[in-house]
Amino acid sequence: MENTGILDRSEFWALLGVVLGFLLNLLRQEIKDKLARRSKRKSIESELSTNKGLVPQKIDHLKNIQQALDKKEIIPGDNVHFSTYLFDKHIGEIGQHLSNDRREVLHVIYGSMKIVDKFLDNLFSDFIDAKSSEQFQQPFSAYSIMCDGLIKRCKLIQEMIDEYLRGEFRKVIWDDINSDFDRPNHESN
Repeated sequence: MENTGILDRSEFWALLGVVLGFLLNLLRQEIKDKLARRSKRKSIESELSTNKGLVPQKIDHLKNIQQALDKKEIIPGDNVHFSTYLFDKHIGEIGQHLSNDRREVLHVIYGSMKIVDKFLDNLFSDFIDAKSSEQFQQPFSAYSIMCDGLIKRCKLIQEMIDEYLRGEFRKVIWDDINSDFDRPNHESN
């Protein structure tokens, strides 16, 4: 009986073929998943560009509402909503593959857009409720101040979208361990 080496045995080559096939399939799937994540990230960036174009319209609408409030008038907040469909659809899947800063900035941008839309959607009914319940002594002034805050928020949204699309991600979430923010001085007496 002739002694053959392991490289001469067909079982070795069959096993090696199975292992290589398995590894190549894993590599192919990882590449496919990475390309799908990149495509989804790009679709969110495209949605951000669209939303950036809506910001000036939101600011103008809020200014019109504010001017009406300053004249003791109220106008409806009906508006075209910011688009959040692609973010809502894809962030759960790609969020874990984004850097913390990138994910946090997206969260703040989209959260802020939803706040603006919610305010505008509910403006008329909330104002009427606040006025009838005497929730505010000066409801016209209070809602004018809210509009001013939302105008500032819209400008911040626009800034953050610009930075995001340039690949710059500002620190937006307080991180007690690694914060770049000045921590408030809480000395006990």
